[in-house]
Amino acid sequence: MLCEYMTIANKETQLVKFAEIFQQSMDQYKICLSDVGRRAMALKVGVCLIRYDLVRYLYEFNSPSLPLFVKIRAYADAIRVMIEGKDWIEKKANNELCKICRESGLGIDIHTSLAKKSKQVFNLSKISKYDDYRHALSGHYDVNIPEFMMKFSRIDAKMLLEDTKGFAEYLNQWVINLVEVFEIHNKDMQADG
Repeated sequence: MLCEYMTIANKETQLVKFAEIFQQSMDQYKICLSDVGRRAMALKVGVCLIRYDLVRYLYEFNSPSLPLFVKIRAYADAIRVMIEGKDWIEKKANNELCKICRESGLGIDIHTSLAKKSKQVFNLSKISKYDDYRHALSGHYDVNIPEFMMKFSRIDAKMLLEDTKGFAEYLNQWVINLVEVFEIHNKDMQADG
């Protein structure tokens, strides 16, 4: 799905669409009345925000008018988003989804099924190989920034691009899971107080 968005000529329009999806999720969150529905919608908002940030940095990287330095910065920022997003999913969102499934009566089997669907799309462990770049170039910064910039410019950009797209598709699957379980099959969960 993301690959399709990033290859269309009018990338700015696609970026706006991802921003609109995020805003629609926020609007849904605001009107959700039940605690469980609201918490599920909060997860969707979080996933959509991470996905939007990732697409925004991919757009910068794919912009032909930007110099190499800016493109490297966009990749470093995409790495930061992937690592922080992975941590959020593994440490917070996944636990919250498990609690929601239990509390709503859906059960742990639904949670397991949703997690399996996401894992089939992309393996989050692939992101760990970028930890050094995240710490050196984006957010934490290292005293050897020039060394990391030179090393970064030599790494396999195609592999990083594929991992970034894979993670974005993983996030897409999270959104699909949340829509299927909490918006389509459980509309009463959103409306009941």
